[in-house]
Amino acid sequence: MIVVLNLFDIVPGKEKDYACYLRRVQPILDRYGARTLLYGLTRMVYMGNCRQQYCGIIAYPSLKDLRKLSHDPEFNDIRPLRDNST
Repeated sequence: MIVVLNLFDIVPGKEKDYACYLRRVQPILDRYGARTLLYGLTRMVYMGNCRQQYCGIIAYPSLKDLRKLSHDPEFNDIRPLRDNST
């Protein structure tokens, strides 16, 4: 298993785009056996100077599955929704 930590903010006014990304990415995550372990507001920072408002921890069965997802054409179609809203 490989676990990815995502720290991010949502661009003001882009909340609907990010919500659309979340709806559309879930079936793709399912296809590669990925699981959302945690998603929500960042409550505290134990070490360092993290300032992002949101965090997500996603588990993939293997690095191979993460790579496949990252190159999936359907994922690449919706990637701009994520990139332009966070």
